[in-house]
Amino acid sequence: MTSLAEEYRRARAVIEPVQAGTGIKVKVVDALCHGRPVVTTRAGAAGLEIGARSGIVVVDDAAAFAQAVHQLFDDDAVWMQAVQGAVAQARQRFSPEVAFAPLARCLARRRA
Repeated sequence: MTSLAEEYRRARAVIEPVQAGTGIKVKVVDALCHGRPVVTTRAGAAGLEIGARSGIVVVDDAAAFAQAVHQLFDDDAVWMQAVQGAVAQARQRFSPEVAFAPLARCLARRRA
């Protein structure tokens, strides 16, 4: 049995072809935090930075969606840019230091 982290290491990209929904999708955030680019729809990217430089490729048309996945698998330069974007967005928005900073500030104020 392989771990989820191992599956992410083996994956070139993650797809999230969701058509509707609200809020940030945990699957997308998890992929970014594992350094994997995501191909998704506008609904799947809600609340996140989009674009290859952010690790998220957004397409709503089925043919364009397939093409975007194909490009990540076939073009190493595009893939590497998307990986770097995924890592950067994860660090900037979801690292423990960023995620828990408001709580840490609140606790520090309470102690003072």
